[in-house]
Amino acid sequence: MSTAPQRNGFKAPDWLQQPWVKTGVKVLGTLLTLYVVWKHIDLEQVGRLWSQAWGSALVGAVLLFAASKVISALRLQLFFKAERFFLPLIHQLGWYWVGMFYNQLLPGGIGGDGYKVIALHRWTGHPAASLARAVVTDRVNGVVPVLGLMGLSIAFLWPYALPGWSLAVVTLGGVAATRWLADRLMPQYGPVWFRTLGLSVVVQLLQCLGLWLIVEALGIPNFSVAYLVVFLLSSMVAILPLTLGGIGARELVFLLGANLAKLPQDQAVAISLLVYTIQVVISLPGLFFVWRSPGLSPGFKRSPA
Repeated sequence: MSTAPQRNGFKAPDWLQQPWVKTGVKVLGTLLTLYVVWKHIDLEQVGRLWSQAWGSALVGAVLLFAASKVISALRLQLFFKAERFFLPLIHQLGWYWVGMFYNQLLPGGIGGDGYKVIALHRWTGHPAASLARAVVTDRVNGVVPVLGLMGLSIAFLWPYALPGWSLAVVTLGGVAATRWLADRLMPQYGPVWFRTLGLSVVVQLLQCLGLWLIVEALGIPNFSVAYLVVFLLSSMVAILPLTLGGIGARELVFLLGANLAKLPQDQAVAISLLVYTIQVVISLPGLFFVWRSPGLSPGFKRSPA
């Protein structure tokens, strides 16, 4: 008696799953977004703004963004420990910088986080699914304060559109909802959830202060909270695997946001490009850690069976 073949659902063709296809899509997305941005700005004006971006304000912005990355690495370490994966701090920092370097500078198909998960799995034997779960949860945890700060900024700009009490209700409700989901879906993260959330808040506050210093460094006379809203939104868009290192997508968000907020578009794009440049600069030490291969050096402690 014959049986009908089982259907496993839709499966994308093999060629669509090739790394070169993903890289090609990112390259195309980068070129398209940069072309749109280029058509709407005055490059000479952007160059003039950049020519004066020197001094203590710029150095302070670089230090604040770098400090935010260190705290992000500490946050990820807490999630790793919850997965019973014990990574020495110096190695955790090294691997975090490796992921940053790959995300910012290399057009790979898997990205820095994917490379980090695969490499740590191969070198330590810890289950890849456990490492990937920690990395993805770390990303989600980092987005929660972004949404809260965006709501706070919007309430400041348009107090009648978003009253403060409604913002407080939504924020507290969102935090409670994420904790409830963590307890139900990933109970191992419950004990560290509020600590990691607190670190995420510190990360975003440091980056927001860094943005203010970038505006100061560019000589833009008045800092608008609208820049903060656009920056926070662009941070989430840049995570999406649409362009190389988020370049182009971030600038497009700044361009559209400046248009909606009636801000000079040239200034907005100059800010965005400087944010990207700072991200690249602080990612460069990742090349050293790639060369040193921190996963192979002594001190690794395999997770208990």
